[in-house]
Amino acid sequence: MDFRRAILHALNYCMLLPGPEAQQLATYVGWLMHRTLGGIMAGGLFIIPGIIPIMALSYVYAAFGATLAGCCAAGVVLFLLGVHS
Repeated sequence: MDFRRAILHALNYCMLLPGPEAQQLATYVGWLMHRTLGGIMAGGLFIIPGIIPIMALSYVYAAFGATLAGCCAAGVVLFLLGVHS
């Protein structure tokens, strides 16, 4: 089975599984190319760009939570404005 066909076959399975397809497919491609270490690296490196801003925001909230109390209401208003437009 060639590489493209293997990826399409894996994508079909990822669509059936619950959870994020892109994460599962990235991990599978890493595993397919470099076995266990490749799968671990591809899966880990796929989520790092999302982890960094979440960790930074949680640190800011933990450090300045009391002074940022109005930001929650402002965030809800911005969300509602985005949904409305």
